[in-house]
Amino acid sequence: MILILNILDNNNAKWHLLNDDQVKEHNFDMLVGEENILPELAQLVTKEAIDFSDLSGLALAIKESSLTQVKVATTILNSLGWQWSIPVVAYFDYLEKEQEILAKAKNDLAQKEKFVAIKPEYAKQAEITISKKKNKFKIED
Repeated sequence: MILILNILDNNNAKWHLLNDDQVKEHNFDMLVGEENILPELAQLVTKEAIDFSDLSGLALAIKESSLTQVKVATTILNSLGWQWSIPVVAYFDYLEKEQEILAKAKNDLAQKEKFVAIKPEYAKQAEITISKKKNKFKIED
C-alpha cells in the first residue's frame, strides 16, 4: 500500500491511497497560515482503517505551491518515511496527468528498499514579503 500527498496548488491537495490497482482519494483545502496536512491524513486513516505497517512507500507530488508549502510537505513526508522506515519519493512542479504521476510513484517506490530523505526543490523565484510595519522600539547606540 502506498500513500501519496498530491499538492495541486496553493489551495487544493489530496491524499491518495494506492492498494494494488485500487485508488482512494481524500481531497482537502490547503489552509493559509495553518498546517492541515497531518489532520487530513488522520481523517483518511480513520475513514479507511489504515494500518501503517501495511504501507510500503510514501510519495510527494507537487504540481504548484509556495516555497513554504514545499518545505513543510517535504519535512512531513521525510518524517513519516523515517518513522515508518519506508521509502519516499518526490516530484516537484510535475506536468504529467495525475494518473501518470501516481503510476510513476508506484514504479519508483517498487525500486527502492529503504528510507532516504528527499530534498525540497523549488524552481520559481521565491516571493518574500517584507513587513511594512514600523518597529515599536528603537535601538540606541
